[in-house]
Amino acid sequence: MSVAVENTSELDKRILAYCMQSAQCLLHCADRITDDYFDSDYRSLYAAIIQYYKKYKKLVTAEVILTKLRKKQTPEERYRWYEQLITELLEAEIINDQFLFDFDEFENGYFDGLLREALEGTGPKDQGFIDLLSKEKNPKAAWQRIKKAGLYIESRVQTDYVDRGFFRDSVEARQQRYQRIKSGEKNPFGLLTGFGALDRATKGLQGGEMLIIAGRPGTGKSAVLVAIAKNLYKGIPNVQEPKNVLLFSLEMPRQQYEHRFDAAFTGLILDHIELGIFTPEEEEIYLKGLEEQKQAVNEFYIVDRPGCTPLTVEAELEIAVEKFRPDAVLIDYLGIVQSDEDKGRDDLNQGFAAEGIRRIGRERKLPMITAVQMNRPKDRKGDTGTHRVSRSDIISQTTDVLVQIDDTVIEESSTTGDFMNFVTVKNRKGSLDTFQMYCNFATMTIENMTGFDYAQLREPRTTRNSW
Repeated sequence: MSVAVENTSELDKRILAYCMQSAQCLLHCADRITDDYFDSDYRSLYAAIIQYYKKYKKLVTAEVILTKLRKKQTPEERYRWYEQLITELLEAEIINDQFLFDFDEFENGYFDGLLREALEGTGPKDQGFIDLLSKEKNPKAAWQRIKKAGLYIESRVQTDYVDRGFFRDSVEARQQRYQRIKSGEKNPFGLLTGFGALDRATKGLQGGEMLIIAGRPGTGKSAVLVAIAKNLYKGIPNVQEPKNVLLFSLEMPRQQYEHRFDAAFTGLILDHIELGIFTPEEEEIYLKGLEEQKQAVNEFYIVDRPGCTPLTVEAELEIAVEKFRPDAVLIDYLGIVQSDEDKGRDDLNQGFAAEGIRRIGRERKLPMITAVQMNRPKDRKGDTGTHRVSRSDIISQTTDVLVQIDDTVIEESSTTGDFMNFVTVKNRKGSLDTFQMYCNFATMTIENMTGFDYAQLREPRTTRNSW
């Protein structure tokens, strides 16, 4: 007996047909949508199709599904309904070239339904649009609610960024790049932090690369990020033009960060800025520094937002790029960033948060600079390495460059208080060096040792660990 399939969406059926007949289409769906995108009649079938492929790496058959239904003692009428539906899906004509169009229509239909919920008052009422990003079980739905709300969010989920191609196809482009660098037309370096020895070792940060500063509490991680932000914003004379900076302050209020930046920018004592205690000469320097910031052609944009996830970072980034184009994103600090989804373990949550931040940089070709906590050293004589990164090994695996503030040396030299020691414990791009910087936490300044010359950046290294 034939049982009519009622109250169903033809577009839902079309997407299911793609999933049952094409592994490529199925994988696209599996990475982008969950079963709640479908009408209730289809959700369990979609879930079964995806679960079977994930387990056996092949498309499910009608026989497999119907056998499962029999074992679960599905009522006869419902069994016949599924039997007819599966037959229709397997016999449906699919056009692979049309899949992306159908998929976009399917997604948009789902998002429109969510919007109707919100407008009719049946959706969440106690959450702001941005807050949905950290609380909504379906992140894609949250993105669309924000977009519909007028914030112009055009998000991309993790699987959207793909760069494929044969190396032979880029040979000509690489030849042209070499000739442009050789002639001096193109700058071979990426974004320079102003920490000379680090810039020499990395040749600057390229878009999509991540730099992490690791340190124990109180060793100056935030001061390092402020110093790098200042160097980017002010530029490096005769080496690098002033850059646009986007900074996320997750740990301290915006005003506190502004005071720290003003100290680094002017070289004035932080306490004097906060208390308004200046000599006439200092006041002139301070007011001149503020005016210089006001008149600058480049931008420094700060987001004071505790409790971020990678999705909220990306949402705020989208809001920022409507105003200006960042050259670098700094996050203070990574340990406060939460995972978009609770993985049930702190190390996994931290690891997925790090991967999410790295993904944003990769997709948008932006250098990402952040900081993490370190565990206590096992050997007080000196214990360096990626193993000291707190809470998750995935963090050190994710980053391109990991620089450790040598806390043992700082403690031993605390009487002078005039320098910091750094150890590059991971560098995918070059040497693993120890280097030293002058520091003055009173003025939030960290500067290169006397005599450093940025011309050294073009000196070739002779071995992996030396220059």
